[in-house]
Amino acid sequence: MMRLRARWMWPGPGGNVRSNVSVSVDSGRVSSVDHVSSAPEVFMMPSFVDAHCHFVQMGLKRACLDLSNTRSARQLLDEAAAVRSSGSGILLGEGFDDSTWDDPALPSLGDMDAAFPDRPVFLRRICGHMALLNSRMMEILPPGLEGVDEARGVVREEPVLRFRELFPPSEEEIDKATRAAFGMCAASGVTAVGALETLSRAAGLGELVPDMSFACYVPYTDLDALKEDRPEWVKGVKFFLDGSIGAETAATGCRYLTGAEPSLLWDSTELEEALAEVYAAGLYPVMHAIGARAIEQAGRASITAWERSGGTENRIARIEHAEELSAVPTEALDPSFHRLSMQPNFVLNWQARDRLYGAKLPWDAVEELNPFRSVLERGFRLAFGSDGMPFGPLAGLAGATDHPNRAQRISVPKALAAYTTDAAAMCGLGELSTPIGLNRRADLVLLSANPFDSSWSGVEVVATVSGGRIVYGEESLGREVSV
Repeated sequence: MMRLRARWMWPGPGGNVRSNVSVSVDSGRVSSVDHVSSAPEVFMMPSFVDAHCHFVQMGLKRACLDLSNTRSARQLLDEAAAVRSSGSGILLGEGFDDSTWDDPALPSLGDMDAAFPDRPVFLRRICGHMALLNSRMMEILPPGLEGVDEARGVVREEPVLRFRELFPPSEEEIDKATRAAFGMCAASGVTAVGALETLSRAAGLGELVPDMSFACYVPYTDLDALKEDRPEWVKGVKFFLDGSIGAETAATGCRYLTGAEPSLLWDSTELEEALAEVYAAGLYPVMHAIGARAIEQAGRASITAWERSGGTENRIARIEHAEELSAVPTEALDPSFHRLSMQPNFVLNWQARDRLYGAKLPWDAVEELNPFRSVLERGFRLAFGSDGMPFGPLAGLAGATDHPNRAQRISVPKALAAYTTDAAAMCGLGELSTPIGLNRRADLVLLSANPFDSSWSGVEVVATVSGGRIVYGEESLGREVSV
């Protein structure tokens, strides 16, 4: 048996914060919740559920050159060039964010070739929808890929999204990355994820990391194989309907300040046919749609597809991001059918006049992005995820409670619910969709401060418990008692 004591405990939606609580755990489940006279100055709550992440990709990134702290094109090239002779094969860099640079100009193809004359180089932007290449890298890309600008050494969408498919890592690298991703989750208080993975990677996740709960979404290209053998934690099929605002490929309803005019990635008729096939297979679609045109397409196509499939089960369509939702006609979406998985860290990082979205889109459109309160008021089910930019709930929750548009701010309990029990419900992880109570699976997180009366910047993860096991933090925090 294990007993966890905390100065404060929030059991989940509908419950009030309680003081001086002891939670007993037996055989991985909550066996009692009691009041005690005193407890350590920590805050206990249900563990976080990240509804949208790329689990294996997070681990693979840790083995790549980290470019997240670069602040100019020159620094980007210098940091990558400093390690160009440290290995062979493709030099892969991850996470640069040109919206944080003083001068957002990207390096030219000539700059890339001068810095890397001999080794193929692929430097991926933080959004995962755009990358910089040198000539050696373009030489080894498969022919016929869309989105390759050979004159500039820039690729968007297909070559970036499919990079790990085109240049697959070894099984050893995947195993190592999977365990590294679990460590990242445990340190962030996350014990369950909605993971976007290929079928081959999804199949082995439960065995590699048994302390995590998974709901996996696989690419449409894996659907035929999925019909033959479907792991129980594969819940749906992923579609990309547009790109990202940073890469200027999100199909927004307003015009980009640069004049970019991106197209939708799917023809609506073809999308309806593909979605109907997913429903007929007993699954549901998970659609990446950031801009208003993509969100509207997702809404209308999914309803038509469900009806075409016979409409007997899985009356669900998940829309990922839905940032420009305010510009979508109300009738295009049905709150009883469409579920929204959104990213508060995008708000915190980029939704300001002097940040990425303010540099890409008209300000009146930027103000209306990520309308969390409107989503809840209209009756939609809302879940939060990080998309790994960066990973970790505490890195983004201020984007929901301190939204720059005051009209779209939500309360701390609603924000926590979207990152815990409501995210679990949306991902089909029923055991974690209920508040802390008797016989519930003991997935808990202890925080360093009470977020109901502290700023998010002062809150850290102290310990994480998954299935009654401490997977992160000092063991002394859980009073081990032999029975």
